[in-house]
Amino acid sequence: ILHALLMAPLQILVTALALEHLARQGSKTGFGSLRLWGSIGFAISTFGIGALFVDAGTVWWILPLYAVGNLILGVIAYTFPDADVHGPTSWREGLGLLRQERPFLWFLLGLLLLGMTLGIVNNYISVYLVDIGGAGWMIGAALAISALCEVPLLAKVQSFIDRWGVRPMLLIGAAVLPLRWFLFAINRVPLAVLPIQATHSIAMMSL
Repeated sequence: ILHALLMAPLQILVTALALEHLARQGSKTGFGSLRLWGSIGFAISTFGIGALFVDAGTVWWILPLYAVGNLILGVIAYTFPDADVHGPTSWREGLGLLRQERPFLWFLLGLLLLGMTLGIVNNYISVYLVDIGGAGWMIGAALAISALCEVPLLAKVQSFIDRWGVRPMLLIGAAVLPLRWFLFAINRVPLAVLPIQATHSIAMMSL
């Protein structure tokens, strides 16, 4: 529970700092080019963990390494400049905005549902792979391939937005997910998980 409470705001705060940095650089739509480095790091670490620790039967090493890694990240994050405060905010004003802007409310509800499905898959894909007979390295590879395929797509986000706009991009990302869940539901072949996981990159790039 403590881990969930501490992790919940982390991605939001990191994204806010990244957007603030991009705004200072005059590149508000350059998030994809910045985000791709996270995908590269995620791919390397997940494949390495799957190959080195899961297959070797030393899974217990993952937790202390995770703790040390987060400690190092915390020290690095402490050196970053804070985002600028652009004005006072309050919960009451936020709730009032939701009442006034119904399309925005539906948008947030849609993101909530998408996030729930993504969270379920991210947490249980290792259990799913073991259930269908996948090896430990496949767990790391499945997570790594989804992140690696994001990299070239994230690098092209600006050109995609310029060509099609934001709304079609969001619709594409949302439409890919049900197809992915259906393929997982009918698949029983461990190696087939890898190309299915590659569709994750389309969804993440769009969203």
